[in-house]
Amino acid sequence: MKTLTVMFLMLLIGFNVSAGELREDAYNDFEGIIGSNAKICLTLFPLTDGTIKGHYFYRKYERKITIEGTYSKNSIILNELDEKGDVRATFKGVYNDSFAGTWRDNASKKELAFSLSFKQICVDGAFESGSGEFYNRYSVMNVNDDKVVEDFARKAKTSILKGDYAQLANYISFPITVSINAKRRKIKNADEFVKVADQIFTQGFLHKLRESPTTDMLVNWQGAMIGDGEIWIGTDVKQVRDKHHKDGYRLVEIIMVIAINPVYSRLEGAGGAKW
Repeated sequence: MKTLTVMFLMLLIGFNVSAGELREDAYNDFEGIIGSNAKICLTLFPLTDGTIKGHYFYRKYERKITIEGTYSKNSIILNELDEKGDVRATFKGVYNDSFAGTWRDNASKKELAFSLSFKQICVDGAFESGSGEFYNRYSVMNVNDDKVVEDFARKAKTSILKGDYAQLANYISFPITVSINAKRRKIKNADEFVKVADQIFTQGFLHKLRESPTTDMLVNWQGAMIGDGEIWIGTDVKQVRDKHHKDGYRLVEIIMVIAINPVYSRLEGAGGAKW
């Protein structure tokens, strides 16, 4: 298991700084409401030339919608693009620790108010400083495709919510330390995990997990986390058979669940270590 270090503490503090202005070359994450009650999450990646790349998604569906635009001081204009890259709607708003304004559909001219609160800054995604190129969010995990990480997170989340703990065990890097009745316990293998899983995933845990997106997760060198760190996902080295290799096997990095923490455990990192 990975252990918590002072470096992780520094990164975590950096993620949650109050944002007086958008941070360039970083993922600025927001969440809030559009219209009367539709929950959305929005990620902006400002570049040094005053342009913005990003996307947003409705919490109910978690399908990313591409946006691009410009910012100047506190003013932000974002164009929502369709699958062909054509502008179909526009966000116009003011940013001052929150982002609020009006969304307008280009075809119907329909307008909706939106109000988004600043959530976090993710500085550890792959941005090659000074290159002007936008890379993927989870490259610090040595994974170069956001969809791979988020699809895995979604599979793990679904297995937990369905109570399919045998399937979930296939996604876990053992041994793993969990919390049972407020006590930490090391689980050595899949069979042992399945026997105690109902004690790990309490009603409070399941409720929190239902409300936690698996899109645009917070990430650092240890991995990506669902919710406030209840589930941590990272890469682990595994030995797989390969008849073409001289030793008959090869080592590969695969995505696994590397930590399961109690609810409201953001101050715990991969491996369950506290600071």
